Amino acid sequence: SFAIPIRSIRPAKKKALDDFKPAVTSANITPAYFDSPDRLQVEVMAAMAKWNAEGRPGARILFTTPREFFAPFESGAPRLFDFKQTLRGRDAQLQALDAFLGDPTAIVGVLTGRGGIGKSKLLHDCVQRVNNRKVLYVMEDAEWHPEAAKEIPAGDMLIVADDAHRFDFLDRLMMLVRNLNQRQKVKLLLGTRPSGSGRIDASLSVKFDAAEV
Repeated sequence: SFAIPIRSIRPAKKKALDDFKPAVTSANITPAYFDSPDRLQVEVMAAMAKWNAEGRPGARILFTTPREFFAPFESGAPRLFDFKQTLRGRDAQLQALDAFLGDPTAIVGVLTGRGGIGKSKLLHDCVQRVNNRKVLYVMEDAEWHPEAAKEIPAGDMLIVADDAHRFDFLDRLMMLVRNLNQRQKVKLLLGTRPSGSGRIDASLSVKFDAAEV
């Protein structure tokens, strides 16, 4: 907060300020306070640095959290199938995914299966078991942009691309993961139909060593 003579604020700007204050205080965040323009500059720069380190939450274009990714399937409407149902008969596949996540050498995992066999559900349940790294999903209908790397938080990461065979920017996603591993530990988990596995395998063979896939 910073004391500004009320008479110097135009009505429209005063209303914007009055609306802004309760929006901040009700957003379950801890605000920073300042008593001079110099202190405001310091606090803004610190807030921007923290926001960038967290991967710019709230402004992501390419990636999203698992919760946001599966939100459309969480409605109360009756469904023949939903992601809350118990996954059965996939213990071996879950163990293989767990082994991939625990392998310090492996960077990319590929889950292949025909449409409707349950890849998305398997990935969903695998992600629920992850507790030692942050997880982001590639958004459906996402478009690549030059600052994609800035959407990735600091620290160990798992990036999940479900139906990866549909993404026209898949090569750039692989390059992003490879480059990110120079500064942090990032894994990429791809779900694909058999028809797309040839293209994915060809791209992976160029960008990663065999032991990394």
